[in-house]
Order: sequence, then structure tokens, then C-alpha cells
Amino acid sequence: MNMINIFTPVFEPHYFDVKRYSWLIEYPKEEYDLVELTENISEGKIGLLIGTLLEFNNSELDDNFLSALTQKDEISLCGGLRISKSGKFINPSCCSDFQDWREWELFLNGDINGVWLGHDPEPWVEMDNNEINIWSDLDKNPSKFKISSTISEIEFSLKKVEIELLSVSKIIDDWAKKNLNTEYAKFKDSIEKYLMVR
Repeated sequence: MNMINIFTPVFEPHYFDVKRYSWLIEYPKEEYDLVELTENISEGKIGLLIGTLLEFNNSELDDNFLSALTQKDEISLCGGLRISKSGKFINPSCCSDFQDWREWELFLNGDINGVWLGHDPEPWVEMDNNEINIWSDLDKNPSKFKISSTISEIEFSLKKVEIELLSVSKIIDDWAKKNLNTEYAKFKDSIEKYLMVR
């Protein structure tokens, strides 16, 4: 049986004065579009990711920032996992933090309240035997819809997310060697811990 990957890691870019930084920064073509963190990410989108992490958290690119990246909930990044299947998709909503993508593992281990996907709209998840239903919003929204998956498909998709983020980490490492005057090994280690792939 062929498995379908239903997850794509994404982040919401923060808008700031790009002249503050010496590296290339590339915004999405449409304002407020989310940026996919995949092996196909461009150098400019990596620059946008680093700039967003710094600007959204009022940080400077220094040892304090690198240390904060390694601590859960110290650095915020709006985003998470985009859920898509059969032409339908559900994006992480407002206040969903990127690092929360690992909460899907809690859900699979029996914590039915383990996944929070943000608000306005407020997607939610339910388990129905071996089927997992991901709803686009609360019941009061008449246009809500669901994406159905299986435990096996979710497990497969989470593994694919980790592979994608490890690829992104390698791209960020190459980017850092080209653009930053910093200790590259420490930067790569901090980013991998932030992306929760270490």
C-alpha cells in the first residue's frame, strides 16, 4: 500500500526592513503566504527564515540567540505543519508555533488533546478507530471540512517531515558558511535543535 505524505513544514514570514541584513531575503509572491521548509527552499527564503527568527523575537545574531534556539519555547516562529490531501489543505492558524509539530507524536501516543493548530480558524483533530479526522475549524463554521488520514499515514508523514527538516538544516549550514561570520558548527547545531530534528 502506497503511503501519502500529508504534512509539509511551513512558517509565516515576518515583515521587516531587509536592509538591516547583508544577505539575500526573498518574500513570497503573495503577501502573507506561508513559506515551505523543504529541500527545495531557496537561499533567499533561508535568509527570510533567519531574518524572521531574529526580528520576530527582537534578537541579534549572537551567542544568546544561538543558545535560545536550543531551548524549547524560547524562540517563537509562527507556523507548523500544513495538512493536505486530495486537493484540500489546512494551514496552521494564528499563534501556532513551529516547534509544536512534534505534538503529533503525543497525539499518536494517546494524548487526544496533544495537537493544537492555532485559532481563527481553529483546526482540531479527532481519532475515530484507526482513522484520524483533521477538521478545518470548529463546528460553528458552516464551511468547515475534514481531511481524513490513518495512524500509519500520520506516522509516515512525520518521518517525511523529519527528513525534510534535516535537508533544510544542511541547506542552512551551507547558507551560514556563505553569509555569516560565526561558528558554523554551533549555528547548525542550534538550528537543528530548534527545528526539533535533534
